[in-house]
Amino acid sequence: VSLSAGRKDIMVSIPENGAESSYEASPLFAGLGAVFSHDFGFLRLGLKQNLLWTQERDHMRDDPAIRGFGEVELRRELNHDNAIFAALGNSFHSSYLNSFVQPDVLDFSLIADARLGVRISKLFEIDARIRNLGDNYIFGVYPIPFSLHASLRWFFVN
Repeated sequence: VSLSAGRKDIMVSIPENGAESSYEASPLFAGLGAVFSHDFGFLRLGLKQNLLWTQERDHMRDDPAIRGFGEVELRRELNHDNAIFAALGNSFHSSYLNSFVQPDVLDFSLIADARLGVRISKLFEIDARIRNLGDNYIFGVYPIPFSLHASLRWFFVN
């Protein structure tokens, strides 16, 4: 588990009616990161999660109060260094105000990805991923459509 906290110094300049307005802020922030692993004997659970909270300020837009990302993985080790695994990843943010994207308030957003794979010895890994399960936007943009991806990895040493 890791914990961090502090204060950010931020200056924003906004053009208004031919003049420029400047705002300074020093919002507080706190971050929490955790990695957890538990072996049930027949199955291993892995959890990684990061959270960041930033204090909201009147003139500080484009920064959600809470954001985070993480992954939970289930892995079954098999004979001859083989394994099967499944995982669910997430990336999210809380509602926030945005200067450039309409509507003016961007709602809570969550992007979830799933993957399923097989490790064949210590040299090969095959996996399939479903990206953006909910076909959602995050931070006001459409990152990737709901889609299926497959990969083959070959680990080798010269």
